[in-house]
Amino acid sequence: MINFFRDFILTVIFVSFVCGCSQPMRTLMALGKEKKAQEDYVARARSRFKVLLDDLRKDRLKAGTVKTDVTRRYGEPVLEDEGVLLYRDPVDFMHSTKVYLTFDADKRLIKTRIDARDGQ
Repeated sequence: MINFFRDFILTVIFVSFVCGCSQPMRTLMALGKEKKAQEDYVARARSRFKVLLDDLRKDRLKAGTVKTDVTRRYGEPVLEDEGVLLYRDPVDFMHSTKVYLTFDADKRLIKTRIDARDGQ
């Protein structure tokens, strides 16, 4: 009978411990998933930015291209102001090459500019 009570008490303590830790464990697991999602986002944004730079340097992005086609291919810009889209590395703010794409009132590409930084 004493063994039964001892086992019962140990079981209650164990279940209490596991249940008490389940919320912090779920929080840690969610943080891990969020970190992975952020890393994936940065990797995709960097990849698209490299494609944009490559397309510009090889003269593949032509004047007259519609703005929606640009954002579909290269992703959303870092900044958009008065028909000018700014693209750069999603993390390296200060030393990244910057790309400026200017669109007319009909949302067609009229001008491109690359501001190279640090030999990029």
